[in-house]
Amino acid sequence: TITGKNYSLDDLNKIYRIRGDVVMVSKEDNLTIYGQASDANKITNVSKVYDRAYMAKITDEGDTLFMTADTLVSIDSEDASKKRILAYKNVRIFKNDLQGIADSLEYRIADSTLIFYKKPILWTSENQLSADSISILIENNTIKRMHLNSNAFVISEDTIIHDFNQIKGRKMTVDFENQKLNRVFVNGNAENIYYAIDEDDNSMMGMNKIICSRILIRFKDGKVDTFSSYV
Repeated sequence: TITGKNYSLDDLNKIYRIRGDVVMVSKEDNLTIYGQASDANKITNVSKVYDRAYMAKITDEGDTLFMTADTLVSIDSEDASKKRILAYKNVRIFKNDLQGIADSLEYRIADSTLIFYKKPILWTSENQLSADSISILIENNTIKRMHLNSNAFVISEDTIIHDFNQIKGRKMTVDFENQKLNRVFVNGNAENIYYAIDEDDNSMMGMNKIICSRILIRFKDGKVDTFSSYV
């Protein structure tokens, strides 16, 4: 359903324009889009909302994903796998365990996958992630996995010594568990800077820098547990 203050309805061509306090609601998907202008085409099932547009998506667990952009586009379909929300220009996203900015974004409703385009920057807990594009799989209301494509870079603050561990490479897969880093695999042109901490007094023992082809890092309670590098 779409509501607003002023309506311009062309039922012959199935084109509907609404202006002023626009609210687009999809009860099936627990999804609401707000703005000041909307153009809807019932033939293509494409609806565009713009002018101070933002979206609120309520998850099954009661958490809410907020997103703003210059323009939001809803693509509806009887095939759930084809449902999309597209966001263009000045994208901002907020969730309890995820914040980010990007030029544009695609949200696949069926499998809760977010794809950020054109050098996005994301923040999760103590980590900042960036790449040419990033895709995120959300399961059970939390981030399950990220794919960082081209120029992947992750930086995280060590809360004990307040220095920054860094990982970079051509491509990167990041797995999460309980909202914390669980596994990072870097494939191609891998580099890592990591600060070693003395477990007895939490003092810094030194800095490790590794340059290789691939890196696999496993974490425990958000901290590095094992580290493997490959030529």
